Amino acid sequence: MGELTQENTKTEFSLQNALNKLAIIIKLIFEDNQNIFLKKPEEVSVDMLNNLANSFISISTLFQEVIEEWFGSSPEVLDAIEKSEKLEDQLDIEVSEIDKLDFEQMRKIMNRMNKIDDALGSLEKISLYLKYYEDLCKQKGLTSDANLSEIFRVYGVEEFAKSLGKEVTHHKNQIERNNMYNRAKLNTKTLNIATKSLKIAHVALVISVLFAILAVIDLLLKYIVH
Repeated sequence: MGELTQENTKTEFSLQNALNKLAIIIKLIFEDNQNIFLKKPEEVSVDMLNNLANSFISISTLFQEVIEEWFGSSPEVLDAIEKSEKLEDQLDIEVSEIDKLDFEQMRKIMNRMNKIDDALGSLEKISLYLKYYEDLCKQKGLTSDANLSEIFRVYGVEEFAKSLGKEVTHHKNQIERNNMYNRAKLNTKTLNIATKSLKIAHVALVISVLFAILAVIDLLLKYIVH
């Protein structure tokens, strides 16, 4: 139990590290360059745009650390159900044996999905800032700066967002398949209980009929004797 708790703490710490670094990237792009984003386009100088372009190397390096933190934090226990977007796929052996995802597995999945929501929000902000920056660069004739930003946005930020979207779909399907499996188990148990109740009712009816027949026979015997 202690090792599992340490692993959980390590996983959550890694996810939070990734989110913290995304926040730093937002600061480097937006907060440190408000003269770009909070001024009219005609008030933005070429030097301001070049300064942000010069920081893309450090920003890209930090973003790589975000990805490493994120995907290095995905424990195997979250793969208790086979990875597939098809709800009709069968549960794997591990889940079939325990009948369901246990509380700890479900807690990890829900915690990770909450962190994904936070990450997607940050990525959306970064993408919007970069698109605005690219438009300004193109207006000022800074094609190379615009291209540099676009490459980082399309092949870094947006690809990472797509992978997180797929992860959300996977986890939702995990939960749905688990719920379907448990509903089937519950329906089976309910049917078994109903079947047993019906059998008991049949037995009671047979016994009642037998008692009625015996009562009739007893009356007949008394009538014959008299």
